Amino acid sequence: MLALAIDFETANSSHTSPCALGAAWVDSGKIVETTYRLIRPRKLHFGHHQTRIHGITAADVVEAAEFPEIISKIVPYFSTHLLLCHNSSFDVRVLLETASLYGITLPTFDVLCTLELARKLWPGNPSHG
Repeated sequence: MLALAIDFETANSSHTSPCALGAAWVDSGKIVETTYRLIRPRKLHFGHHQTRIHGITAADVVEAAEFPEIISKIVPYFSTHLLLCHNSSFDVRVLLETASLYGITLPTFDVLCTLELARKLWPGNPSHG
């Protein structure tokens, strides 16, 4: 099975402010490639709460590429790989809303939320992070 795990970080509470993307390609249960890219959001406004969580600031991304350049590298895999997200409601929303902001049409893709899976597999666990 081929899968692509993605994780976005946002600059502020807006889902259209991705400032980082981590991705891992999985083939038959083994990670075969990884990448981590900083992203320059359209508006360089960073919220205190978000920066406290991920440590990324406007100064870190001012020279980074914007979303269209970053996402163009992984979109070709959407039709051949299962998309994995730990809290897919957040990551898929960032992906879809930011693609819409930039006028990018995404192919159809299947998604598996590993957070929901963890909650079902280990219901008594106090944290599924």
